[in-house]
Amino acid sequence: MKRIITFILAFTLAYTLSAQGRLVKSSSKNTPNWVNRNVERYEILKTSATSTISMEEAKASAFSQLKAKVAAATTVYMLKNSINGDEASIRKSVENSSFVKNISEAKSIETYWEVRYIKRKDITNYIFHALYNFNDFEMKKIALELNQASSKSKLDEIE
Repeated sequence: MKRIITFILAFTLAYTLSAQGRLVKSSSKNTPNWVNRNVERYEILKTSATSTISMEEAKASAFSQLKAKVAAATTVYMLKNSINGDEASIRKSVENSSFVKNISEAKSIETYWEVRYIKRKDITNYIFHALYNFNDFEMKKIALELNQASSKSKLDEIE
């Protein structure tokens, strides 16, 4: 009985691992620890994206998700601190801020990518992971930048 259970467990483990596909190429020899675990530090954002089209598509999708996370966190922070304006306009101004626009691979802490081939489906998966530093200081800096821009535009309207 123990042998049958051990065989079934080994078979299911091997089956689930094979569903990922065969690793064709990767950015480093070993997968970094942060890819498969939650990031323990609160000021670091982790994102990943998969594409069947190209690595550039996966990278663009990952950084688009990262920008959305930064914009959402900053918008919530600005709304909590009773900054005037509705959520949609604040979100739009955060997305147009220089900090969010400058989020890129060059400014990330670490990136990791891999190409996997899934034989059963005859598909090549491009997977891109990014680790980015975003803490309270950057969030407050974005809020300050936007408040200064809005107060300057209000002063220009008065004059």
